[in-house]
Amino acid sequence: MGDDDIRDADDIDGGASTTAPPRTTEDGVGVPWGGIIFLLGAVALVVFSVQNSGNANVTFLGWVWEMPLALLVLVTALVTIVLTVAANAFYRRRRMMRRRERGERRSAG
Repeated sequence: MGDDDIRDADDIDGGASTTAPPRTTEDGVGVPWGGIIFLLGAVALVVFSVQNSGNANVTFLGWVWEMPLALLVLVTALVTIVLTVAANAFYRRRRMMRRRERGERRSAG
């Protein structure tokens, strides 16, 4: 069994690996950036909630209610994120359909 018979994982698929190599430090141990960012966000959320614990009056289309300011801001942020993702999905779908339409016209003509 020669050196040519031994293959790396990259050689098995012809070098067309779809996964990126893990990021590591000099000692070979990966830094869990996702976990670090999550913890920083959680700490910021707790600090924000404690500092903005007062109530706010909300008036919308004739309805009036009172709720904690931190909750109001968090609900507003979540609604904004959901609407942004939905609008982006709609835009991407429309763009994909237009590209398909153009491709079909070019191949037909």
